[in-house]
Formats: sequence, C-alpha cells, structure tokens
Amino acid sequence: TYLRSLKAEDHGFYFQAGHNQRTLMGSAFAILTLELINELGSLDQNAERDVFLNAQEPESGLFIDPLRKGQIADIHDLEQNYLHYQTSAFSISVLDAFGSKPQHPFKFLDPFRDQTYINSWLESLDWSKPWHISNKVMFILQFLSYEDIVLKKSDSHNLLLKILERLKEYQDPCTGLWGTQQNASSHNAMAGTFHFLSFYQFYEIDIPHQDEMHKSTLSLQASDGLFHPFGGGGACEDLDALYILNTTVPGLEKDKSFKTQMAQSYNSLLNSQNRDGGFCWSKRPKYDLSLSIPFLVPWSPTFNFDIAKWILKRRFLSIIFPKLKDPDTYLYSNWDMMKYDVEKSDTWSTWFRLLALAAIERSYPGFCDHDIQFNYRSIPSLGWMAD
Repeated sequence: TYLRSLKAEDHGFYFQAGHNQRTLMGSAFAILTLELINELGSLDQNAERDVFLNAQEPESGLFIDPLRKGQIADIHDLEQNYLHYQTSAFSISVLDAFGSKPQHPFKFLDPFRDQTYINSWLESLDWSKPWHISNKVMFILQFLSYEDIVLKKSDSHNLLLKILERLKEYQDPCTGLWGTQQNASSHNAMAGTFHFLSFYQFYEIDIPHQDEMHKSTLSLQASDGLFHPFGGGGACEDLDALYILNTTVPGLEKDKSFKTQMAQSYNSLLNSQNRDGGFCWSKRPKYDLSLSIPFLVPWSPTFNFDIAKWILKRRFLSIIFPKLKDPDTYLYSNWDMMKYDVEKSDTWSTWFRLLALAAIERSYPGFCDHDIQFNYRSIPSLGWMAD
C-alpha cells in the first residue's frame, strides 16, 4: 500500500512523498522491494522495464538517469561517474527482476577486464574510507558476476574470482573487516565489509577471519539493538551489520545471548515502520545521549578518533550550537534530486529494513510475525541473501 502511494502516473516511483523526486534509483528501490515481497505482478512490467532499457547509453553501456544527462565524464573514471555506475548496478537488477537483459555491452567495464589494471586500481583506493570505496568494488563485482551468470562470459567469471582472492590482502586479520588496518573506524569498515560478502558466499569462496568479523560487528550494536552511534540506527548500517551477524558464523543461532540481541534488533527495526506502511531511515532519540557514550570511551574496541569527534560535534556540541546538529534531511549519494527526511518513509529504507528483518529471520524464523514470503535477488547484488 505504501509503495502504491508513491507510484507516478506514467512510470516509476517517487523516492519519498513530499519531495516528489522521481529518479531511476528511487524507482529501482521500489521495484526491488516489490520483487522482495512477491508483488511485481501489480506493475505494468513492460512499461517499467522500457524506461530502464531506454536509459542505457549505447556508446558506454552505462545507464544514465535523464536528470543527469550531459554530466558524464571519462566513462572509466568510477569516482567522477559514481552515480552512473550506481544507477547502472540497480538498473541491471531491475531488468533481471523483470526477466530482461540490457541491450548494449558494458563498454565502461573494459579497463577493469585487465588483471594488471585491476590490481593497480585496488591498490590506489583509499582503504581508510572502506564504506565509500567498497561500493565501487561492489559495482565492478556485480557487473562481472552478471556477465558470468546471465551472459555466460567465462572471462568475467575467472577475473571475478581473481579479484575476490586479491581483496583478501586488504582484510584486517585482527578485526576481520576491510579498512581498520588503515585506521578506518570499525563502524565504517563494517559497512564496507558487507559489500563484498554476497560475492564470496555466492561463489562459495572461503572468507578468512569470520569469527573476528562477527565479534567486531557485534561490538557495534547500540543499546537500542541497532548500529548507529547516535541511536535509532540507519537503514544501511543496520542491514550491513545484521547480514554479517546472521550469515557468517554458523551455529550462533543456538546462543541465548545472541538470540536476545537479535530480538532487540528485530523489535527496533519494526519500530522504524511508519503508519503509512513504509520504513524510515532512522528515528533518532532527541534527548537520550547515552547510546553515544560507548563510542567515546578510548579503551573501547569501537573507539575511533574521527568517529568520536563526529559524535561530540553532532550530538553534544549541537545542544549549545544548533547549527551543528545532524540534519533532518539527507541527500542519497549527495544528490539533491534524491532528498529524504530521515524519519519519514522512503523506498530505499523500506527495501533495506525489510532485508534486515529477513536477515534476522534467517537465523530465527520464529520471530516472523507477518505473511511475507521473501523473494530474494537470484544473483549476487544488494537484495541477494545467503542460504
């Protein structure tokens, strides 16, 4: 019902009511949520599919949102074209959900088909910012895996496996996360780590240091059961953490303490559903600052100097200087055409919070108190779930 309320007349969906901004990605999140809850049949799939097919640029193979046309730079520069690569990744997932394929080859991917180039590229990434750079790696892995699984390109298969092996060199054996050895916070590194997992799991490649990964991630759980140092969680980091916790270390579902922690997470996720039926990014506690305290303790495993400064500025100093307060409206990928108010429902948060609930139900099906039979993505990408 919530998603139906965001449906535009001719095609697509608005990202959030109020802002009424319709982008390919905002529409993709709604469509992939409908796939997840087995409601794709409620759409005119041909009409929706054609919008995505027509967005693919023949010269590069990238999917370009009509609102971003004319802003493309060197097609091989992933940083300058971050939004285009991101739009392309979700567009491919949408076409796959509709049982369709892109019309043009992925020419933008050509430099990444060379092992030497890939090695240099991975080395050039700033691993002290794993949340951001892991998205870039995830896009490349998704494109290659799509070519492997759907288009049957054996070269893509072989290169993808080599990248996954090479990525292990950037994992911190002490935390099990990517980036902490470069002084990234465990919060940032946990989110980055999630972006690689579906590919390792789909291709059944051993992930080293999973016990350490699990322990590091669990240490980030706040007293409200979610995974943000301000309290109230966040649609991205909550899914990231709960996916890691419920898919990496087998047998933990028998642990009573872990079950209690997951029940707390599950209930808090449910509380992020609004009356309109959608889910919001976060419901921040306005006056309770206690959830931030553990992240400020220097001897805590979750302590990081940059995170501590951020918390002190946004949560404590903002009491005196309101201009420092965390904004109520965010920009998805810093794009002003994808604004959303954090406490109101949006298509991205609705999709991700349902996936987070599903991750917990994977370990504890008894928590389920709804009639949805989740239908996950069939190929590794956001929306895929390990068995």
